[in-house]
Amino acid sequence: MKFLLCIVFSGMLYAQSFQHSLDRYIANQLSGYAGYSYTIASESVQKAGEVWSIDTSKSLRIAKGYGYVPVTIIRQNGSQVSALITLRMKLQRGVLVALRNIKPGEVLSSADFSLSVEEISGLNDTPVFNPVDLSESVSKIHIRQGNIVTERMLRKKPDVMFGDHITAYKTIGAITVTITAESRGEGTVGERIKIKSEDNKFFTAVIESSSQVKIIE
Repeated sequence: MKFLLCIVFSGMLYAQSFQHSLDRYIANQLSGYAGYSYTIASESVQKAGEVWSIDTSKSLRIAKGYGYVPVTIIRQNGSQVSALITLRMKLQRGVLVALRNIKPGEVLSSADFSLSVEEISGLNDTPVFNPVDLSESVSKIHIRQGNIVTERMLRKKPDVMFGDHITAYKTIGAITVTITAESRGEGTVGERIKIKSEDNKFFTAVIESSSQVKIIE
């Protein structure tokens, strides 16, 4: 009877020790979050005789309200395997929320967003946490007022935007002709766009910088 009580007591101590280790691991991994809670999913219940230890060299993976904790499991027969413990998670973090409706292709400004603590567990994409991340971005899709901004909603700001006034040049032999033109498209360095000269003539040009293009036809 005493032996049985020792086994039960040891098991309780081990369970408490693992829970404390898990709590510390989660707290370390989620240090940037405003709040969180979690429960171990039923499919990750420990089997009799197993010893679990968290692999702290690996990061917690989070996706669609679930967290996956890397562990090493030593089975009753002495074999050792790597596995993942599944957690059901609720996460709160400061994210950017749109203050107005934003059309596709708009240049973004930090004034268009507010930083707000929101529940983000159910998001299918990575939210944007820092207004600085918007400085070189434009909207890829329509962003509605009140929406949490995610990475898939954004794309890199083109070097030349539609309507930009730029310098265009064409070299013929030893002569280089330079004009002021208006961009009729958008693109990055190396891409082709249409431009319109001040006398309303259209050309195709290659973008060399945000302010200069080379006319090719």
